[in-house]
Amino acid sequence: MPGLSGCPDRHCTLAHGGVPLFQTRFSVIQNDSLAPAPESTWFTDNEESDESCRQLIRDYPLTSAHIHIWEFRVFPGSDGKEHPAERPSARESGHYPQGSPVDRDRMPFRVHIQRILAGYLGCSPSEIRISHGKNGQPLLQNILHPYHFSLSYTHGTGILALSRECPIGVDVEHVQDNPRLLAIAERFFHPAEWNRIRSLPHGERKQVFFELWTLKEAYLKVIGTGWSGWRHLPDMAGFIGNAAAATPGQIELPGSYRAWVWMEGACCKALVSARRP
Repeated sequence: MPGLSGCPDRHCTLAHGGVPLFQTRFSVIQNDSLAPAPESTWFTDNEESDESCRQLIRDYPLTSAHIHIWEFRVFPGSDGKEHPAERPSARESGHYPQGSPVDRDRMPFRVHIQRILAGYLGCSPSEIRISHGKNGQPLLQNILHPYHFSLSYTHGTGILALSRECPIGVDVEHVQDNPRLLAIAERFFHPAEWNRIRSLPHGERKQVFFELWTLKEAYLKVIGTGWSGWRHLPDMAGFIGNAAAATPGQIELPGSYRAWVWMEGACCKALVSARRP
Protein backbone atom coordinates (compact mmCIF):
# COMPACT_ATOMS: atom_id res chain seq x y z
CA MET A 1 0.00 0.00 0.00
CA PRO A 2 1.69 3.25 -1.05
CA GLY A 3 2.51 6.04 1.32
CA LEU A 4 2.25 3.91 4.45
CA SER A 5 4.43 4.66 7.41
CA GLY A 6 4.81 3.58 11.02
CA CYS A 7 7.39 1.15 12.32
CA PRO A 8 10.95 1.22 10.91
CA ASP A 9 11.08 -0.50 7.54
CA ARG A 10 13.15 -3.58 6.92
CA HIS A 11 13.70 -4.49 3.28
CA CYS A 12 15.50 -7.63 2.20
CA THR A 13 15.37 -10.15 -0.62
CA LEU A 14 15.99 -13.77 -1.47
CA ALA A 15 18.40 -13.94 -4.42
CA HIS A 16 18.32 -16.48 -7.25
CA GLY A 17 20.82 -15.57 -9.93
CA GLY A 18 21.18 -12.11 -8.34
CA VAL A 19 17.47 -11.20 -8.65
CA PRO A 20 14.89 -11.09 -5.83
CA LEU A 21 12.52 -14.04 -5.87
CA PHE A 22 10.04 -13.44 -3.08
CA GLN A 23 9.16 -10.47 -0.90
CA THR A 24 6.55 -10.07 1.80
CA ARG A 25 5.08 -6.86 3.17
CA PHE A 26 3.03 -6.42 6.32
CA SER A 27 0.62 -3.53 6.98
CA VAL A 28 -1.94 -2.60 9.59
CA ILE A 29 -5.12 -0.61 9.06
CA GLN A 30 -7.00 0.86 12.00
CA ASN A 31 -10.54 -0.34 11.49
CA ASP A 32 -12.14 2.64 13.24
CA SER A 33 -10.17 5.36 11.46
CA LEU A 34 -11.14 7.46 8.44
CA ALA A 35 -7.81 6.58 6.81
CA PRO A 36 -5.33 3.72 7.17
CA ALA A 37 -2.82 4.02 9.96
CA PRO A 38 -0.47 1.21 8.94
CA GLU A 39 2.76 -0.23 10.17
CA SER A 40 4.55 -1.37 7.02
CA THR A 41 7.62 -3.53 6.62
CA TRP A 42 9.24 -5.96 4.16
CA PHE A 43 11.16 -9.16 4.76
CA THR A 44 12.55 -12.04 2.77
CA ASP A 45 11.79 -15.69 2.32
CA ASN A 46 14.64 -17.49 4.06
CA GLU A 47 15.35 -19.62 7.10
CA GLU A 48 14.25 -16.77 9.37
CA SER A 49 10.89 -16.17 7.67
CA ASP A 50 8.85 -18.05 10.27
CA GLU A 51 10.30 -16.02 13.10
CA SER A 52 9.97 -12.76 11.13
CA CYS A 53 6.25 -13.40 10.71
CA ARG A 54 5.76 -14.39 14.32
CA GLN A 55 7.67 -11.37 15.59
CA LEU A 56 5.52 -8.99 13.56
CA ILE A 57 2.39 -10.67 14.89
CA ARG A 58 3.70 -10.26 18.44
CA ASP A 59 4.74 -6.64 17.87
CA TYR A 60 1.41 -5.67 16.29
CA PRO A 61 -1.28 -7.86 17.87
CA LEU A 62 -4.46 -8.16 15.85
CA THR A 63 -7.22 -6.52 17.90
CA SER A 64 -10.83 -5.79 17.04
CA ALA A 65 -9.77 -2.27 15.98
CA HIS A 66 -7.31 -3.40 13.31
CA ILE A 67 -7.01 -5.26 10.02
CA HIS A 68 -3.75 -6.98 9.11
CA ILE A 69 -2.64 -7.13 5.47
CA TRP A 70 0.11 -9.40 4.16
CA GLU A 71 1.21 -8.84 0.56
CA PHE A 72 3.43 -11.18 -1.47
CA ARG A 73 5.35 -10.81 -4.71
CA VAL A 74 7.18 -13.44 -6.74
CA PHE A 75 10.04 -12.45 -9.06
CA PRO A 76 11.63 -14.64 -11.78
CA GLY A 77 15.30 -15.54 -11.60
CA SER A 78 17.75 -13.63 -13.77
CA ASP A 79 18.58 -16.86 -15.61
CA GLY A 80 15.01 -17.07 -16.86
CA LYS A 81 14.23 -20.19 -14.83
CA GLU A 82 11.10 -20.37 -12.80
CA HIS A 83 11.10 -20.18 -9.02
CA PRO A 84 11.20 -23.73 -7.57
CA ALA A 85 8.01 -22.89 -5.65
CA GLU A 86 6.24 -22.29 -8.96
CA ARG A 87 6.81 -25.83 -10.19
CA PRO A 88 4.03 -28.40 -9.91
CA SER A 89 6.23 -30.51 -7.59
CA ALA A 90 5.90 -27.79 -4.94
CA ARG A 91 2.27 -28.81 -4.33
CA GLU A 92 2.00 -30.80 -1.11
CA SER A 93 -0.71 -33.40 -1.10
CA GLY A 94 -3.60 -32.62 1.20
CA HIS A 95 -3.05 -28.91 1.76
CA TYR A 96 -5.32 -27.88 -1.11
CA PRO A 97 -8.09 -30.38 -1.82
CA GLN A 98 -8.58 -31.64 -5.34
CA GLY A 99 -10.93 -29.35 -7.21
CA SER A 100 -10.41 -26.32 -4.95
CA PRO A 101 -10.01 -22.97 -6.74
CA VAL A 102 -6.24 -22.96 -6.37
CA ASP A 103 -4.13 -23.16 -9.52
CA ARG A 104 -0.47 -23.10 -10.42
CA ASP A 105 -0.33 -19.31 -10.34
CA ARG A 106 -1.14 -19.44 -6.62
CA MET A 107 1.34 -22.10 -5.57
CA PRO A 108 4.25 -19.75 -4.72
CA PHE A 109 2.17 -18.20 -1.97
CA ARG A 110 1.02 -21.39 -0.29
CA VAL A 111 3.95 -21.89 2.08
CA HIS A 112 3.99 -18.24 3.11
CA ILE A 113 0.28 -18.13 3.88
CA GLN A 114 0.64 -21.29 5.96
CA ARG A 115 3.50 -19.70 7.93
CA ILE A 116 1.55 -16.55 8.62
CA LEU A 117 -1.67 -18.26 9.65
CA ALA A 118 0.33 -20.59 11.87
CA GLY A 119 1.85 -17.53 13.55
CA TYR A 120 -1.59 -16.26 14.50
CA LEU A 121 -2.83 -19.66 15.62
CA GLY A 122 0.30 -20.76 17.50
CA CYS A 123 0.68 -23.98 15.55
CA SER A 124 3.02 -25.49 12.99
CA PRO A 125 2.63 -24.43 9.33
CA SER A 126 2.22 -28.12 8.50
CA GLU A 127 -1.04 -28.12 10.49
CA ILE A 128 -2.62 -25.46 8.28
CA ARG A 129 -5.07 -26.99 5.80
CA ILE A 130 -6.93 -24.55 3.56
CA SER A 131 -10.15 -25.52 1.84
CA HIS A 132 -12.86 -23.43 0.17
CA GLY A 133 -16.59 -23.09 0.78
CA LYS A 134 -19.22 -23.41 -1.92
CA ASN A 135 -18.85 -19.73 -2.84
CA GLY A 136 -15.05 -19.84 -2.85
CA GLN A 137 -14.42 -18.41 0.63
CA PRO A 138 -11.23 -19.79 2.25
CA LEU A 139 -11.67 -22.03 5.27
CA LEU A 140 -9.28 -23.71 7.69
CA GLN A 141 -9.88 -27.40 8.18
CA ASN A 142 -10.06 -28.88 11.71
CA ILE A 143 -8.87 -25.70 13.46
CA LEU A 144 -11.14 -23.49 15.53
CA HIS A 145 -10.00 -19.88 15.34
CA PRO A 146 -11.33 -16.37 16.08
CA TYR A 147 -10.29 -14.75 12.79
CA HIS A 148 -11.90 -13.69 9.54
CA PHE A 149 -9.53 -13.90 6.60
CA SER A 150 -9.58 -13.39 2.83
CA LEU A 151 -7.18 -14.24 0.00
CA SER A 152 -6.58 -12.99 -3.53
CA TYR A 153 -3.95 -13.68 -6.20
CA THR A 154 -2.97 -12.38 -9.63
CA HIS A 155 0.15 -12.43 -11.85
CA GLY A 156 2.76 -13.07 -9.17
CA THR A 157 1.03 -10.98 -6.50
CA GLY A 158 -0.99 -12.22 -3.54
CA ILE A 159 -2.77 -10.69 -0.55
CA LEU A 160 -3.91 -12.17 2.75
CA ALA A 161 -6.10 -9.97 5.00
CA LEU A 162 -7.16 -10.85 8.55
CA SER A 163 -9.66 -9.36 10.98
CA ARG A 164 -10.40 -10.28 14.57
CA GLU A 165 -14.06 -9.29 14.65
CA CYS A 166 -15.47 -8.22 11.28
CA PRO A 167 -15.94 -10.14 8.03
CA ILE A 168 -13.52 -8.90 5.36
CA GLY A 169 -12.86 -9.37 1.67
CA VAL A 170 -9.80 -8.54 -0.40
CA ASP A 171 -9.12 -8.55 -4.13
CA VAL A 172 -6.13 -7.78 -6.34
CA GLU A 173 -6.23 -7.49 -10.13
CA HIS A 174 -3.51 -7.03 -12.72
CA VAL A 175 -4.33 -3.81 -14.57
CA GLN A 176 -3.97 -4.36 -18.29
CA ASP A 177 -5.24 -2.99 -21.57
CA ASN A 178 -8.30 -4.67 -22.98
CA PRO A 179 -10.17 -3.35 -26.02
CA ARG A 180 -13.35 -4.93 -24.63
CA LEU A 181 -13.40 -3.02 -21.33
CA LEU A 182 -16.54 -1.09 -22.25
CA ALA A 183 -18.32 -4.24 -23.42
CA ILE A 184 -17.36 -6.06 -20.23
CA ALA A 185 -18.51 -3.12 -18.12
CA GLU A 186 -21.83 -2.98 -19.97
CA ARG A 187 -22.40 -6.67 -19.36
CA PHE A 188 -21.34 -6.94 -15.71
CA PHE A 189 -21.57 -3.50 -14.11
CA HIS A 190 -24.50 -1.52 -12.82
CA PRO A 191 -25.85 0.81 -15.56
CA ALA A 192 -24.66 3.87 -13.62
CA GLU A 193 -21.15 2.41 -13.38
CA TRP A 194 -21.06 1.65 -17.09
CA ASN A 195 -22.22 5.19 -17.87
CA ARG A 196 -19.50 6.54 -15.57
CA ILE A 197 -16.78 4.58 -17.38
CA ARG A 198 -17.89 5.38 -20.92
CA SER A 199 -18.15 9.08 -20.06
CA LEU A 200 -14.48 9.22 -19.10
CA PRO A 201 -11.61 10.09 -21.45
CA HIS A 202 -10.19 6.95 -23.01
CA GLY A 203 -7.00 7.14 -20.94
CA GLU A 204 -8.89 7.09 -17.62
CA ARG A 205 -11.27 4.22 -18.31
CA LYS A 206 -8.91 1.38 -17.49
CA GLN A 207 -8.11 2.53 -13.96
CA VAL A 208 -11.73 3.22 -13.04
CA PHE A 209 -12.81 -0.12 -14.52
CA PHE A 210 -10.34 -2.03 -12.33
CA GLU A 211 -11.13 0.06 -9.26
CA LEU A 212 -14.77 -0.92 -9.62
CA TRP A 213 -13.97 -4.55 -10.41
CA THR A 214 -11.72 -5.06 -7.38
CA LEU A 215 -14.13 -3.22 -5.09
CA LYS A 216 -17.03 -5.40 -6.25
CA GLU A 217 -15.10 -8.65 -5.86
CA ALA A 218 -13.94 -7.72 -2.36
CA TYR A 219 -17.52 -6.74 -1.46
CA LEU A 220 -18.84 -10.10 -2.68
CA LYS A 221 -16.32 -11.87 -0.46
CA VAL A 222 -17.52 -9.94 2.58
CA ILE A 223 -21.19 -10.74 2.03
CA GLY A 224 -20.31 -14.33 1.20
CA THR A 225 -22.34 -14.79 -1.97
CA GLY A 226 -19.58 -15.27 -4.50
CA TRP A 227 -20.42 -14.54 -8.13
CA SER A 228 -24.07 -15.41 -7.58
CA GLY A 229 -24.52 -12.02 -5.91
CA TRP A 230 -22.86 -9.96 -8.63
CA ARG A 231 -26.11 -8.81 -10.26
CA HIS A 232 -27.49 -7.66 -6.93
CA LEU A 233 -24.62 -5.37 -5.98
CA PRO A 234 -25.44 -1.69 -5.42
CA ASP A 235 -24.21 1.07 -7.70
CA MET A 236 -20.62 1.85 -6.63
CA ALA A 237 -19.77 4.43 -9.28
CA GLY A 238 -19.70 7.22 -6.73
CA PHE A 239 -17.21 5.48 -4.46
CA ILE A 240 -14.16 5.20 -6.72
CA GLY A 241 -11.73 7.51 -8.49
CA ASN A 242 -9.13 8.24 -5.81
CA ALA A 243 -7.09 5.02 -5.88
CA ALA A 244 -3.94 6.82 -7.02
CA ALA A 245 -3.78 8.90 -3.81
CA ALA A 246 -0.57 8.53 -1.78
CA THR A 247 -2.61 7.29 1.20
CA PRO A 248 -5.92 5.71 0.18
CA GLY A 249 -8.84 7.05 2.18
CA GLN A 250 -11.65 5.02 3.59
CA ILE A 251 -14.79 4.60 1.47
CA GLU A 252 -18.17 4.37 3.20
CA LEU A 253 -20.28 1.75 1.42
CA PRO A 254 -23.98 0.89 1.71
CA GLY A 255 -24.96 -1.72 4.25
CA SER A 256 -22.52 -0.82 7.03
CA TYR A 257 -19.38 -1.66 5.08
CA ARG A 258 -16.19 0.30 4.55
CA ALA A 259 -13.50 -0.09 1.93
CA TRP A 260 -10.07 0.97 0.71
CA VAL A 261 -9.05 0.88 -2.97
CA TRP A 262 -5.51 1.63 -4.12
CA MET A 263 -3.26 1.31 -7.14
CA GLU A 264 0.31 0.09 -6.91
CA GLY A 265 2.40 -0.54 -9.99
CA ALA A 266 0.40 -2.71 -12.36
CA CYS A 267 -2.01 -3.87 -9.63
CA CYS A 268 -5.29 -2.53 -8.31
CA LYS A 269 -6.19 -3.67 -4.80
CA ALA A 270 -9.36 -3.42 -2.74
CA LEU A 271 -10.22 -4.28 0.85
CA VAL A 272 -13.78 -4.27 2.21
CA SER A 273 -14.68 -4.72 5.87
CA ALA A 274 -17.95 -4.91 7.75
CA ARG A 275 -18.33 -2.27 10.41
CA ARG A 276 -17.60 -3.21 13.98
CA PRO A 277 -20.76 -4.01 15.97
